[in-house]
Amino acid sequence: MTDAPLRVLFLVDFRSPIAQGWIRHLAGLGHTVRVVSTFPVDTDGEAFSVDVINLGFSHLVEIRANNSDPRESHPLKSWLARAASSNVTRRVWHRTNSSLAGLEARRHTGTVDRFVRAFQPDLIHAMRIPYEGVLAARLQSRVPLLISTWGNDLTLWAERRRRMGEVTRRTLSAADALHCDCHRDLKLSEAYGFRPGRPRIVLPGGGGVDRSVFHPGPPDSDVLRALDIPLDRPLVVNPRGVREYVRNDEFLRAWVRVTRKRPDAFAVCVGMKGNPTLEHLHASLGIADSLRMLPSLAPNALAELFRAAPVSVSPSVHDGTPNTLLEAMASGCLPVAGRLNSVGEWVEEGVNGLFCDATDPDSIAEAIIRGLDDVALRRAAASRNASLITERAERHLVMNAAVDFYRSIVG
Repeated sequence: MTDAPLRVLFLVDFRSPIAQGWIRHLAGLGHTVRVVSTFPVDTDGEAFSVDVINLGFSHLVEIRANNSDPRESHPLKSWLARAASSNVTRRVWHRTNSSLAGLEARRHTGTVDRFVRAFQPDLIHAMRIPYEGVLAARLQSRVPLLISTWGNDLTLWAERRRRMGEVTRRTLSAADALHCDCHRDLKLSEAYGFRPGRPRIVLPGGGGVDRSVFHPGPPDSDVLRALDIPLDRPLVVNPRGVREYVRNDEFLRAWVRVTRKRPDAFAVCVGMKGNPTLEHLHASLGIADSLRMLPSLAPNALAELFRAAPVSVSPSVHDGTPNTLLEAMASGCLPVAGRLNSVGEWVEEGVNGLFCDATDPDSIAEAIIRGLDDVALRRAAASRNASLITERAERHLVMNAAVDFYRSIVG
């Protein structure tokens, strides 16, 4: 099998830091990459071509991105920007696009087919089933098709939404190869049409953890001061951002309970600043002195938070292997997570992390308090997790395995 550089066309939501990390690393290895993004995204400075197709309501994302401060824009655009950020809009978006997934795929098939003919890739990699995989499965190209499943493609989208379940089956039956970020999805995929005997692999979805960024050690106090985080209080990080399947509302309610027993504790919620629903709940609970909402952060800044925090919390009810879970573990931070089979592939209760019921504030609070109080557990977990990340999730290890997998498909 030749070691010549590969030509890979990615069909992806390129806003995703997970997708960005995977694709940039592959391009950095010398492979030729072209990206077709289903949502508007800033691509300045990228070393490869990025084309954008507007899928469904993705123009609302562009409105929101261009109106980050609604007070400084036209009244109509301000209203649209706030609406695009709301949880109601997110739910309507997901349900509507779920119902229209097949129609949207047909609408863009010709455009993407032209990109494929122009680029002549060795492989097409659709990095999610809804909606990129659904679209890729309709292409006329004979180029091998690799589909990735993300954390909730099968357990939320396909299982709970009948129409998406139907198109998921068609998508997986058309796939030449499959990449999952957890073994649970590898098993579920056959029930949704992926044929036995076709190539498959389980690798962390973000291409692994960059150990030059995420590693144990003392945090940079200048970064913490810049984020207005107190240096003399035990820190808890919720890094999950706003997602339909992450119970940040229950995390905020749990924090009220945490502060009753640990009034010295301080929490930060990354990627949640500006969300109207969570900001309103934050204000109504009276926890402004002990919990801060932050915008999305660059990896270097997030790593400093993990190094400063004894505990990181992922209150998710659907997931594969969250990248932030692995990054927290790599940085010596004790993970507290919703009790999910996929997370159980990395975390053993009371050994290298703690589980909670992500729908129950008391359960979340109990796990956080135990994590803050149990120094011996945190030390043992940090040692175990460092070994796990080195053995199973280090970025070069993961991406080398991914390239070998690409070559096996092409070959």
